Amino acid sequence: MSDGERWTRDVLHELRAARFSPHAWHRFLAASFRRAREQRRAHPRAHAQTVALALAGLVGWALVGAVGRAWLAVAGAAWWVLVMLMLDWHLGMLERPDGRTLPHLGVANTVTLIRSAALPILFVLDATGLLVMLAILAALDVADGGVARRLDEETRLGAWLDGSLDGLLAASFVVAALRIDAIPGWLAVLIAARVAFPWLVVSLVYFLSPSPPRASDAMRLPGLAARLPGATAATGLGLALVGEAVGVTIAAAAMAASFALLAITIAAWRSESEIGALAHRFATRRTRSRAESLWFAIASKSRMADRRGTRP
Repeated sequence: MSDGERWTRDVLHELRAARFSPHAWHRFLAASFRRAREQRRAHPRAHAQTVALALAGLVGWALVGAVGRAWLAVAGAAWWVLVMLMLDWHLGMLERPDGRTLPHLGVANTVTLIRSAALPILFVLDATGLLVMLAILAALDVADGGVARRLDEETRLGAWLDGSLDGLLAASFVVAALRIDAIPGWLAVLIAARVAFPWLVVSLVYFLSPSPPRASDAMRLPGLAARLPGATAATGLGLALVGEAVGVTIAAAAMAASFALLAITIAAWRSESEIGALAHRFATRRTRSRAESLWFAIASKSRMADRRGTRP
């Protein structure tokens, strides 16, 4: 467990112990902001890169406004500021799986952040534009994972960024497709529910479980159950965008398979947790039995020494 994960475990334990009272939430947020300030000082390079990205994005959205897309520019700038604030708040998650700190944002995280800039644009595109954007975002999604592994940039921040953004982009893409009547409403609801449900589970476990999920464990919920079905659903949506009715059927079948795999994943995760709890109880009981046996042996030896009068 990394330093950041231990800190998270401790503050969430305090929040649960206080039964999520308003005062406890105030302490939780105060501790979170305090740690964010400490992590900004501990990651000066990553903080500077965050500020530079924020300014570059605002300049880009200003240019969008200059060509006559004022409302898109305002929405895009607001979204970008929110993304950058959340990023700067969580620089402490720049930890590799073995606990080593990544001193900068990294190429992979930068690619993921660039993907996030596309979200407001989806709502003003026609079918052709959505199809092109779907292909670009899918390619970048594949690229950032490969870059992270190749450059040793896999971090807790990257895992959460990538997974969260995948869900947000999928939901936004479905709403954008529904806006131009490329897909039926029931399919949009089905896909949105599939995107939202794993994160609802992760959020509940994160705040209610005595041991919050690690990034690798939490991301396995949407990851394992979404790879092949997700790619198939994207293919179906692409076909629907070019007017092929079979695309809706393909996307719906992919979502049904995705829900089934998600149920299997949750069941497997729960079984692992139960097995781990049983193993912990067994180990604790075994340790206690050994301690009791040792205490009994010492006490017996002491009594025998008293009887023989040899005890000092």
